[in-house]
Parts: sequence; C-alpha cells; structure tokens
Amino acid sequence: MQKLLRTAARISPLVKFLKREQCFNYMNEKQWRGIRKWAETTDGMAWLESAGLDPLSFHLHHVKAKESGGHYSVYNCVFAPGSANGWWGKLDSREMREYIGEEAARLSDRHAKWATVQAAKGLDQRLFEPDFA
Repeated sequence: MQKLLRTAARISPLVKFLKREQCFNYMNEKQWRGIRKWAETTDGMAWLESAGLDPLSFHLHHVKAKESGGHYSVYNCVFAPGSANGWWGKLDSREMREYIGEEAARLSDRHAKWATVQAAKGLDQRLFEPDFA
C-alpha cells in the first residue's frame, strides 16, 4: 500500500494542487518544484507521513533517471526516503524498480513512450543548442 501512496501521479490532492498552481500541463522543472511545494503543505506532509516517509527528509525520485531520458513529470515521480538516491545511483536499476513497485515503474515507462511519440510529431528544434566544441 505504501508503494501506491508514494507514486506521485496517484496522489489526487497533489495533481489538483499542480493544476491549481498552473504547473501540471507541461513536464518540466516547474512541475517538479510544484510537487516539492505541495509536499511542504500541511496536506502534503500528512500524506508523506501516511506513506511511511519523514516529511522533512524525503527525496523526489525520477523513476526513469534524467540521465536516461526521464522527464520532470508527476508521471515519472515517486516519493522516497531521503537517502534513496544514493541507494540506486543515477541510472535505472532492477532494485529501484522493485522498491518503488511495478505500477509506478510501468506508469513511468508508458509515459516515456508517450513522450517519445509526442516528440516525434514535431518539436521546434530551433530551440536546441548543439553546443559544438
């Protein structure tokens, strides 16, 4: 049960908060900051406690690591103990997926595939900086 409580996208008060704060629609660092801001509210701290986490020492964890193309999205986020990132490192691992639970892992996988399809429809690559040396 605690695995489900730690899956950010399953937390309806969090999703409502992100929508109200106008940081739900786009997956980006603003959304990640919104998730953290919600976690600092009374409701957020109570939720974290019910999920078995210390609300003053938790970690927002990318299910799909940023280094392997994971996005700043509620669909790619779980709440974890503060030391968790050190357990798994910067890349996805079987141990991390087992810890967070199959549902959160599959949700993140589906979201990443969806994002790839959306990107294939066309992103304005004039905004990309190739940074050639």
